[in-house]
Amino acid sequence: ASWLSLYTYLLAGLETGSHSKGDLATMIRRYLYNPEIRLTSYQEGEDGFHPWLAVSWTALDDNLDKGYDLLREILFETRFDDPDKLLKQIQTIQAAYRNGIDQNIEDLMLNRAFARDSLRMRYDSYVYGLEFYDFLVRTRKQLQEDPGTVTAKLQGIQDKLNNRMNAVAIYTGSENGIALNRSLSDQFLASLNAEKIERAEYDLPVPEKKEALIFDSSVQYNMMNISYNALGMEDYEGSLTVAAHIVTDFYL
Repeated sequence: ASWLSLYTYLLAGLETGSHSKGDLATMIRRYLYNPEIRLTSYQEGEDGFHPWLAVSWTALDDNLDKGYDLLREILFETRFDDPDKLLKQIQTIQAAYRNGIDQNIEDLMLNRAFARDSLRMRYDSYVYGLEFYDFLVRTRKQLQEDPGTVTAKLQGIQDKLNNRMNAVAIYTGSENGIALNRSLSDQFLASLNAEKIERAEYDLPVPEKKEALIFDSSVQYNMMNISYNALGMEDYEGSLTVAAHIVTDFYL
């Protein structure tokens, strides 16, 4: 999961087989405006989850065909064969990631607390939280000591993603745009492989019950968390909101 998360961060930050990083930036602004390529997950049942790779962008109808071509190039033609460029990009990602963590400490603490009782939240914490930052640190070191393993891993992910099985295409736009996009999305998916996917089983680390986290912050944050099950409740009740307001108004 960490390697796939890194893969999404590297896309558009490296050259492809046809265009430089600078050329890609210019083309993305025109044909893939406001793009987003990220991992996400959805709840399945009481404590199951289904991870997805979500790709979205905004485009004019006249640019839809060029957008799909550019997306295919970014997803499946990005080059991971230059360890020096990879290292530089990962250093940039790590610095930005650390700054984001320091600026959103409360969100990180909440996600780690929720991850103790939810497998889906545990997955999200693993691919976007402290575990992923630690992965970036280790991958930087590995790139310097064993670059071939890193490049091979990223290339392997690229090869596996070239697969239309279980893919879902969604479009929002004009009536004419819907008809145009249907044809283009069908062509895009048809160009991918069709390989059977085996459901993955995840054994992810559970955050500690009691943690002390060190951040670059002048403010100290304290948090306590308890699940519905631990309270003997099956689900959310309105009385919890009342209790939260009472505690906030009288004690915080």
